[in-house]
Amino acid sequence: MKSSSLKHLFSFFFAAIIITGLLASSSKSHASTPDEVVVACEQDFKPYSFLDDYGRPAGFCVEIITAVAGAMDIPIRIVHGTWDSVWNGLVEGRYDVLPIVAKLPSRLPYVDFSLSHTETFDAFIVRSGDPLIKDVRGARGKEILVLRSDAAHHALLERNFEGKIIPVDKASEMVRLLASGKHDAILFPKLLGIMLVNDLGISGLKVGPTIPDYRRDFAFAVKKGDAELLEKLNQGLLIVKSNGEYDRIYEKWLGYADPWLKYKKYFWHIAAILAAAAIVTIISIFMLRRIVKERTAELAEKNQLLSHEIAERMRAEDELIKAQKLESLGVFAGGIAHDFNNLLQAITNSIRA
Repeated sequence: MKSSSLKHLFSFFFAAIIITGLLASSSKSHASTPDEVVVACEQDFKPYSFLDDYGRPAGFCVEIITAVAGAMDIPIRIVHGTWDSVWNGLVEGRYDVLPIVAKLPSRLPYVDFSLSHTETFDAFIVRSGDPLIKDVRGARGKEILVLRSDAAHHALLERNFEGKIIPVDKASEMVRLLASGKHDAILFPKLLGIMLVNDLGISGLKVGPTIPDYRRDFAFAVKKGDAELLEKLNQGLLIVKSNGEYDRIYEKWLGYADPWLKYKKYFWHIAAILAAAAIVTIISIFMLRRIVKERTAELAEKNQLLSHEIAERMRAEDELIKAQKLESLGVFAGGIAHDFNNLLQAITNSIRA
């Protein structure tokens, strides 16, 4: 009896295990959970990509890749590291996407690039007492700090730079080394350099003019040959640019640092308003001058008529005065003649008497 019960018990558990396995396999076959896309972000490239106070990836590119992934329903997981480590990780296939990579011809054999999402221009950062460096040629013979494997690093190598290249892993490390008196300059994006120096609160450094030697077109980079992911990223980028999300993120992270960048999108509107105001002002001045000229002519004509009228009135008054004088003289003469006649009559009457 006991052996029969044990057999039934084992049969029950065995059947339950089989049913559970079938249900699990069935649920797996019907659930289509897509693989996570691993996004590797640089941890010291503010404001594009950095770690916030809680050690979480933040910045312009973090928000852009998140918005693009959301627009295309791409599940992502964001990790971080130094630029050299994330770049090598993408090339080696350990990561799927880097959200900010400068498009360089030398990188095309290793990764594929999306549409560009931003552009920036480099400048040399030097100590306050040193002369500014305006281009790569002007840095000959100097020790130049660059981020390891960064676009600036590649640019100096490709130009056979006649000086010493000092690669480091973090942008903040470059600034501190230069401020401490080591090496001669830093080659770095100008806007980022200004922000980095200000954020670190380091004095005694100045950022030179943008150099004409090259510019950086930033884009997403994916593993070589991953055409499907690349197309999704391109479409997602176009979506966030068309729905206003890109502008919001851009202004949040990049607009406030440079007033020109912030108000650039309003430039043509303001220019059109100013041009219209100038045209209206010119037309108004022209019309005002014309009105003043016409009114001046009318006033001159009226003054002339008034002067003529006054002259006529004065002439009439003179004639009237003359007439009055003549009339008075006539009355006086008539009175004298009358008195004389009366006198003669009296004399005649007296003689007759």
